[in-house]
Amino acid sequence: MNIMNPEKLDVIASIAYFLSNDLLHQEIQLIPVDIQELFDLLLDTDYGNCLATRRKMLRIKELSTTFAKTLAPFSEQEIQESCKTIKITTKKM
Repeated sequence: MNIMNPEKLDVIASIAYFLSNDLLHQEIQLIPVDIQELFDLLLDTDYGNCLATRRKMLRIKELSTTFAKTLAPFSEQEIQESCKTIKITTKKM
């Protein structure tokens, strides 16, 4: 019995499609570093002196780091295979 509604299945399939991008796995690992470099540059400007902006920057950095760490233990092939399984499973449900 399928307890998930169709909207959730579309979301899951969309996430699987997003994660199945071949270059994404390598890029995800670089995102926190790239964000830190951009934020370091921004902090040297007047915009970087705003407390609200600094809070947003920290939140983005933490989220990107968590996302990268979540996928780090898995190889590109493992991610690809999981995404294929999710897409197949969600289409059948």
